Amino acid sequence: MLITDLGLTLAQAEVYLYLLDKDCSGDFSLNEIVDWFRSEENFKNISDQQRFREISQAIDLYKSFDSNKDGHLDEQESQTLLRKCLGMNDEKAKEVIKKYDLDRNGKISLNELLTLLKDYKHL
Repeated sequence: MLITDLGLTLAQAEVYLYLLDKDCSGDFSLNEIVDWFRSEENFKNISDQQRFREISQAIDLYKSFDSNKDGHLDEQESQTLLRKCLGMNDEKAKEVIKKYDLDRNGKISLNELLTLLKDYKHL
């Protein structure tokens, strides 16, 4: 099994599943794997314990607000997260969602959320 071959714990493997799965399909494609290899990330997100803890917490947050469990945060789910966790009103939340929805699909991916939380000093 790949997890044991790489020496990853189940928690570490889950972090990478979410990080590599850019399109939130629940799986990762060859292109997503190639992109990761080219990024030269080399498991930095788990070798740095602080970064690993932050990403794990963001994944837990992401999953808790994904109320329909489709792997994305739609506009309503994103607004709820921003209101409850960052104290934003609806108008500000919509503005932030528009800014961080980089692929313009109307949803916030985990990677977009990580960028948002980092910019708002919550990571």
